[in-house]
Amino acid sequence: MHDISTKRNDYVLLSIAAFPYGVLPILEVDGVVISESIAICRYIAKMVGLYEGTPLEQAQIDMVVDNINEFEFSKSFL
Repeated sequence: MHDISTKRNDYVLLSIAAFPYGVLPILEVDGVVISESIAICRYIAKMVGLYEGTPLEQAQIDMVVDNINEFEFSKSFL
């Protein structure tokens, strides 16, 4: 896992085909590219032991995270 930071102008120069859905951020692990902020956060949380519990407890965590994410997204349309 490594960090490659970029400025907005540099992003235009990068190959859109290299990014799933054509968006940033991405995380590349062992040659596999993961996009979408929440998916990246969940992956990292699992890798460092912050995403513990039963599948039901994990679903409850996902429910809260997704609700917050949807609320933030809906504010952009107000």
